[in-house]
Amino acid sequence: MADQDPAPGKAPGKSEQPNDEEDGAARVLRTFLGEPMLWPVGLVVLLTLVTFGAAILVFAIRVRSLFPGIALLLLIFLTVWGLDRDIRERRLRPVSRLVLGLWAGSALAAVALEWLGAFR
Repeated sequence: MADQDPAPGKAPGKSEQPNDEEDGAARVLRTFLGEPMLWPVGLVVLLTLVTFGAAILVFAIRVRSLFPGIALLLLIFLTVWGLDRDIRERRLRPVSRLVLGLWAGSALAAVALEWLGAFR
């Protein structure tokens, strides 16, 4: 029966909880990074998300359209809500870094669209 004793600090009868990093998004991200055949698909998905974010930023800020403005507020709320645990713990997990990178890429793409005069 000694081999069934729980580890120190663990309650008896509880199973091992998955690591915090092992949520669904982290597993998908690790799958895409671990399999070189999926890199083109991941790149297309990332560029699509950056383009979509840039379009929302440009239409909400430059064109001052109502529905993209609401979408932008909703996306900002969801981003802060999703990053809440990382903000409180003062650390960024890989998925959080990816989300912030998508926002930065979207902002850069929106600035490039404005600079190129795409909406004049």
